[in-house]
Amino acid sequence: MARTAQNTRPNSSPYQWRQREYSDHQGNPVILGKVSSGQEFEAPEGKEKHTIQIYSKTPIQAADFENLHNYLSPSLDHSIFIEIYTSTQNDAFACVEHQRREIAYRKRLYADSEQPPNSVPPLIPTFNPNTSLSLHENNPEPSYDTGTCLLLTSDSYRAGGDREERNQLGTGPLFINFTRKLPSKIRDIDLADRVDFDDLTDLPSFAEWGAGVRPEATEIEVFLRKDQHNMYDYVQSMLTRLRMHKTGNDEAGLDYGIDNLVSEQTTWNSQQVRRILDRQRSEALGPVKLGTLSVTKSDNDGITVKNHYSEESDIRYVIFVQFLADIQDPDLLETTGRLFTAHVLSMLDSNKTVQFDFRISGASLSYILPFPKNITVGALYSSEDGSKRRVLPLQPHDIGKLPCETCEEFSVVLDRPEFITEPGVLFVMNNIGPNDDSDRTIRKAEVRRSAGMPEVTRRLAMLALEEKRGWKFKRKVTKEECMSLLGLSLEQYQSALFGLS
Repeated sequence: MARTAQNTRPNSSPYQWRQREYSDHQGNPVILGKVSSGQEFEAPEGKEKHTIQIYSKTPIQAADFENLHNYLSPSLDHSIFIEIYTSTQNDAFACVEHQRREIAYRKRLYADSEQPPNSVPPLIPTFNPNTSLSLHENNPEPSYDTGTCLLLTSDSYRAGGDREERNQLGTGPLFINFTRKLPSKIRDIDLADRVDFDDLTDLPSFAEWGAGVRPEATEIEVFLRKDQHNMYDYVQSMLTRLRMHKTGNDEAGLDYGIDNLVSEQTTWNSQQVRRILDRQRSEALGPVKLGTLSVTKSDNDGITVKNHYSEESDIRYVIFVQFLADIQDPDLLETTGRLFTAHVLSMLDSNKTVQFDFRISGASLSYILPFPKNITVGALYSSEDGSKRRVLPLQPHDIGKLPCETCEEFSVVLDRPEFITEPGVLFVMNNIGPNDDSDRTIRKAEVRRSAGMPEVTRRLAMLALEEKRGWKFKRKVTKEECMSLLGLSLEQYQSALFGLS
């Protein structure tokens, strides 16, 4: 299944590019390699088993493999393995979807194969996105199932170790963190995925100020590093955040999530969707009747659902219905639109007006790019000077402060028909930018999964601003929840809090 190859071009240096090649779950070649002084390819050992997963928008030529390696790992004393996917990807969302399936594919290979491990592609380890927990070894970490990869956006990697030339050749890569679970397998959201552990580990500070519970869990984060001078910082940060677990010999080993075998993404047929939507009708609380909503067809095979007939709405969003990607049923789209709108209205003040534009998207989040440019979405907000503008739930917490970032493309996605009884609502943000023109690493895109429809409603309506909550969180972590998250007994909690011996 796999073959070993080595660089055949003349090279006076003892260090040369060595590689192994195999196929991904789609049958496309994958290159695993590094610059090494060895005469043949040597399989990664120890922490080297954490390979940097690399995607690109255009094909990477074999002659540039070594340049790419030197771009990310300029020090031969700390050389790392890189894994290059030859199938190109257009955006970060496509990379994540490919990576999730590749992780599942390799897990199944290892579970089913009776061959030696070196004869199949290597497993892909999990990653701990929270730096603080690695500093608290006595505290049990949450069971993270997080992955990381990068997407090359230009030819800057061809500069290799030439740091001055990198920025001249183009933009830096996108660094992508993501939940490894397939979305259809998420039935609820753990509290650990909605809190900042930095706010919990300092217990005296927690007791005084508390810690907020975020209304959404982050599924995908995409960052752009504007200055490419020292790309090895990225590699080093990955190595320090590797998820470890105890092996049978009581030694630390990489965590591959091997016990969590996953199946392929779930799809639905029209009968299943209709049955699920009918079951959720009773969940549309309050006096809102589905038949009282105004539904009109739009030019893009979508529909617009409103509860008023005026020109301007208090709340307006474009909502992509992903679970209808393989069905394309206009009647089911209307049923979905009415049900979602009625449920949101049932939790809002009766004077609120809404307009939701529903569209059927493809099975991939990439299909909703680029977002509609002719629609301004968000909740209508009146400033103190009397001016009005639309604001979006860009802040990670449900607080009454205006976002400090801008977002060119914001959309809501329903990725399953059980969007009322399960966490099936995503907020997709693309082309995020800071309000200043700094050279630091900036967040470019993010996908968050809402904890439930009450949270969805509050965020879409930006009720925290209306309530003038300021920095006050809508919900805080309780003492009992903090103890559970940190694995502390009441005695241990009090000892850490009050310094008792």
